[in-house]
Amino acid sequence: MRNAEVISDYGIPPFSIGGASAWTLTDWFENIYLHSAGPELYDQLTNHEIPWTHPSVREAMSLFVNILERREWLAGGVAGTLEATHPDGIVKPFMSPPQAAMAYGADFSVGAILDQTDAVVGETARFFDFPTIRGSAPSVVGGGDVAVAFTDNDETRQFIRYLASPEAAEVWAPLGGYTSPNQQVDPSVYPNEVSRGSARALQTADVFRFDMSDLQPSAFGSTAGQGLFGLLQELVRNPQNMDAILERLESEATEAHGRR
Repeated sequence: MRNAEVISDYGIPPFSIGGASAWTLTDWFENIYLHSAGPELYDQLTNHEIPWTHPSVREAMSLFVNILERREWLAGGVAGTLEATHPDGIVKPFMSPPQAAMAYGADFSVGAILDQTDAVVGETARFFDFPTIRGSAPSVVGGGDVAVAFTDNDETRQFIRYLASPEAAEVWAPLGGYTSPNQQVDPSVYPNEVSRGSARALQTADVFRFDMSDLQPSAFGSTAGQGLFGLLQELVRNPQNMDAILERLESEATEAHGRR
């Protein structure tokens, strides 16, 4: 927060969020929650074993609100945050002149930066881990795709094992937009410093948890205008309504998990 205050004092909004792509908002919350509450509570909330009104959720959401309520900290203010998609938001620190200092992204974000700006990845576009909170262990929230075998035979099993191997990653990773979960992959195979930084963060994390919203019933975790997507956008509009929004999150989570 101190760094954000210094950046803001120089007249640059610290954060670009790209909240029209609501997954950026869920990822912000998930990272804050994992770092502030820890992996056990993260798992319990993911499985709806504790409510969205739990004190740990309220504390994490309050930390997020501490950013959102500082309107001058958001690139484009509230309207700009909610109008910008992730590709729009991720490039704002690298425009001329810069419209923000920092943006939360993913391993595939480099493509938008290279396509839409003149930034030099590793020099004028740099990667850093999501910050720790009160000395929290190095922790990563990640999403991803899975390979599914529909045929059970030796050839299929060998192919699936190959896809998970360092050798396969050495072919795939240089193409960009991909991070292997295999810890034996040499980070040097990734095509730029942002991709390498993302891979190192995954390899060296003490704690890894899968993206919470991706593990929810779709009505709650990944539907535009409702559940986490809609209510976190409402939090951007009205952070002072945090308690009411947590109540609505709990109500919608209860309904969605009941239908699961």
